[in-house]
Amino acid sequence: DQTRLGARRARPAAEQAKAVLGETAKKFGFEDGLPVCVAHRPLNRPFLHLDDAARWLHSKLRKLGASRGEQDNEQSRRSASPAMPRAFPRPLAALLLDLDGTLVDTEHMHFATAMSVLERRGVRIQPLDLLPYVGWAEIPFWEDLKRRFQLADPAEQLLAERAEAYVTLLHDRSIEPLPGVRELLAWAAQRGLPAAVASSSPRALIAASLRSAGLSQSIQAFRSGHEDAVHGKPAPDVYHAAARAIGVEAENCVALEDSPTGLRAAL
Repeated sequence: DQTRLGARRARPAAEQAKAVLGETAKKFGFEDGLPVCVAHRPLNRPFLHLDDAARWLHSKLRKLGASRGEQDNEQSRRSASPAMPRAFPRPLAALLLDLDGTLVDTEHMHFATAMSVLERRGVRIQPLDLLPYVGWAEIPFWEDLKRRFQLADPAEQLLAERAEAYVTLLHDRSIEPLPGVRELLAWAAQRGLPAAVASSSPRALIAASLRSAGLSQSIQAFRSGHEDAVHGKPAPDVYHAAARAIGVEAENCVALEDSPTGLRAAL
């Protein structure tokens, strides 16, 4: 019938998209393939373009972490501002940008270095286990892992080990900004709009990532939710700190984020 005929015609597009999803998933460490709930896509709903496949994967990976994402930093949650709809600022004063997963594709590197710290203590996990923590402030992240895996070392020590491993991993290595990032920053520069980074990572990691991606000259300032804010994301503190660093009011800026935790901070 028409339904089966449509499914047969859709099969090549669906298989092509599945291949793209599989390759993308490997960057997150899913060497054995995607979880079933991510890989499944009805054949009568093909991807019209490979970009659609990438966007769909991104949304599915985020949804996988939603249940644990609700358990993030309670202190930050209480201090976070409520998400209120607001108009696009006119005139626009600046861009406030998240870093990992927004400007550069480094989430898998953060996963790898965190997993290496845990492995030294006999804890073996998969990248999927860390996905709900995307956007978290560093100390709450490590405190939660300490609780989950009964780790004896203080969160500060675990953080220091991960930071050292990350900087070492990036040493003498270049990484490519995500598609459109250079164009966006060039667009802002042409209009005299400053750009600042508001990241949960420590300053040393922010500086290393920007340097490796060749973006240091395009960013006027950066602030860390770990060192420059009382409360990390999802509290808005680091965004206010980044806005102050470039001399503008946060409400006159546009923020770019890639995680639910970061979105709550930006709003």
